[in-house]
Amino acid sequence: MPCKDITDQLRLRLGNSNRVERYELTKVTCGGKVGKQRMIQPWLDDLTAEQVLSATPQEFLRFFAVEDELEEYLLLKQFFSVRAGVAILLGQEAGGPEDFCTVEAINHSERGTVLRAHIRIDTITDEIKACGNCGS
Repeated sequence: MPCKDITDQLRLRLGNSNRVERYELTKVTCGGKVGKQRMIQPWLDDLTAEQVLSATPQEFLRFFAVEDELEEYLLLKQFFSVRAGVAILLGQEAGGPEDFCTVEAINHSERGTVLRAHIRIDTITDEIKACGNCGS
């Protein structure tokens, strides 16, 4: 039977170099991957956290050779999720229970800062549609 909870979980590590070193976006209920794991990591590797926040969806999509609407949707889903996590780690968003990206935990070690958060999919879909790139 299909799951009714469509919330995603974001795990993101912001390294000491102020770059997103790793992220994962999975389903909260089953742990299934959301699209190809770390499909936007090559784009993230060249950017500081501040550059990730200032990037527009249009600039982001130019980096990829998008083949269809589903791939575009999954890319944008990961883009908006990672950007929301970075905004929380830089203190630009609160990450409260009513926010698009809700903080579950933040931990710091010698490797950097790790965020675990829940992503409200209904809100991210609205944001993707609003960016003007989605075919729907």
